[in-house]
Amino acid sequence: MLRVDSSEPLLTYDIHAIISSFYPGEEIKVVTPESHVHDRVLKGLTPVMRVFVDSGRTEKCGEGSGNIAVEIDPCRPEGESDVTGSHVSFTESGNVYGGGPVWHPGESKDDIKRFIYTCLSKERGMILPWGVLTGVRPVKPALSMLEKGAFEREVKEKYISDYYVNQDKADLVYEIAERESKILSGLM
Repeated sequence: MLRVDSSEPLLTYDIHAIISSFYPGEEIKVVTPESHVHDRVLKGLTPVMRVFVDSGRTEKCGEGSGNIAVEIDPCRPEGESDVTGSHVSFTESGNVYGGGPVWHPGESKDDIKRFIYTCLSKERGMILPWGVLTGVRPVKPALSMLEKGAFEREVKEKYISDYYVNQDKADLVYEIAERESKILSGLM
């Protein structure tokens, strides 16, 4: 069983889905400040990852708002991490401490998921075929884009650049979205 500590209860499902993909076969427990941990085994586990999202409610990540900090394997001895430093922190000004991707304040839950995915991808040396769309309905955003008149190229580019989906999966999503769109338009 792997324990992940998160400051943000609204991200519990998303964090769990992404981390489970990087640690296949492991049972993942995401613990938030609101969690009531009664399980002695879980209480005794050292977290493999800590995620702290500061939306301006606290000063834990420093001054200002929009900070995120991720520690992967926070108890690993210094210098043994594949990520430059085991603590990666991003601040409002976009300064990066420890290297890695840049996260900017005010960005969405999807942006935070992309950031966590990027950190884990670097750390574990893995690229997931469905990128950050693990644990969600991957065709839904494509359907929405098609309804708004997006072209095939736009849909696929968005999936590759924003959701980190590989080319084969982007092709598949578009194909399914196109079929669903035709079926749904026939029902109206």
